[in-house]
Parts: sequence; structure tokens; C-alpha cells
Amino acid sequence: MKTLNPSAAARMKYQPARPAHTPRPYPDFQALLGTVAWQRLPPAVRARFDGTHGRCAETIYAGVMTEVRATRPGLWLARICTLFGTPVVPLVGRNVPIFVRLFHVAKRAGIAWERIYRFPEHPICTVRSTKMLSREGALIESLGFGLCMPLRLKVINGELHFISQGYFFQWGRLRIPLPAWFPPGTSTIIHRDLGGGRFCFILHTNHPWFGQMFYQKGYFLDGDAL
Repeated sequence: MKTLNPSAAARMKYQPARPAHTPRPYPDFQALLGTVAWQRLPPAVRARFDGTHGRCAETIYAGVMTEVRATRPGLWLARICTLFGTPVVPLVGRNVPIFVRLFHVAKRAGIAWERIYRFPEHPICTVRSTKMLSREGALIESLGFGLCMPLRLKVINGELHFISQGYFFQWGRLRIPLPAWFPPGTSTIIHRDLGGGRFCFILHTNHPWFGQMFYQKGYFLDGDAL
């Protein structure tokens, strides 16, 4: 019968455990902005984007998109994108009822924004993206099928701006940066507080060749103001 060497047995017994996997943190908008810029936001905006934003419970905002515009190239792009997801709505209209649902995505340590448009005479259109942190700790928005855009946060006149900083595809550890001309160009999302539990959402893009491919503007109520 083969016996185990005592020193080998000791090494097996006291072999140090592998370090546990450190979970990726959720986006902390206050930390990303910095304390000075964070304090320039209205209290209602800080409450909507505080440290527990979208993590503990589902949040729903009801509103109306007064404008949903797209150029012809923009509509072509939006319809092509429906083949692997719907990062932008492939329809246009005015005074479109909408619900926005926020919830956490534990697997990715992200916060999902799910926008549910109800265009007249069209099936319900759902657009979903997830804000999360990259491995480097920067804020990115995952648009589906590995397409991501890094975001820069900025406070302008009390409004919170999310400004895209290019695009890339990522599958696992493989990251493929996309050229600066990749459509729809620079995307900007603006969150403007209106007081009384109301806020305005604006989305617009600017492409160096095709100009403003998309523009959306809507008004919403906080969940406790419904």
C-alpha cells in the first residue's frame, strides 16, 4: 500500500485557498461625477441617481415622448439593429406614451433602463440598455450583442448629461474599438429636473456626415408622483 509522504500531506493540508472572486461594483454616479459636481444637481436628480439607484427594487416612470424623430439614415440604422437587439426605437412619432422601467442586473452588476414605447397602430416597442462599469472602473452602456459605448458624465446648468465617448464591441475579454465615424456618432442624454416630481428626458445624436440622426424628448413623473 502506497503511503503519502508527511511533508506532502502537510502541504496539501495547509495549501492556501485561492482568493475569492471580487464582484464588480454597481455604478456609483456620485463617485463618477465627483462631490463638487454632484452637489450642483437638484436634490430630486440626486435622489434618482443615488447609491441605491435601480438596485433594490424596480422603479417605473410613466411619461410621454412629445418628439421621437429620426432621419432616413437613422431609421435604416435602427431597423438593421433590430436584427440583434433594439438599442434605439425604429419608429417616429409625437406624443407617444412611454413607460421606463429600471431594475438591477445582478449578473453584470448593472442597472437596466427598459423603455417601453406605445406607438399608435404599432406593436409595443421595447428598447433596453444597461449601464455598468468596465473592468477599468469607467461607466459604459451595454446596448446588446456586445456593442458598448463609454459614457462621460457632466453637470451643465443643473442638468445631468451622459455623453458617449465612442463605441466598441466586447465579447469576454476581446474588445474591438470602432472608428470615430461609426453611426450614429456622439450620443447625448440629458436629464433635466422640472420640480414637483417631474423631469424631462432628451436624447440626441450627432454624426460627422449624417448630422442629427436621432432626437427624442419626453416628460416623466416620479413613481411616487403618479
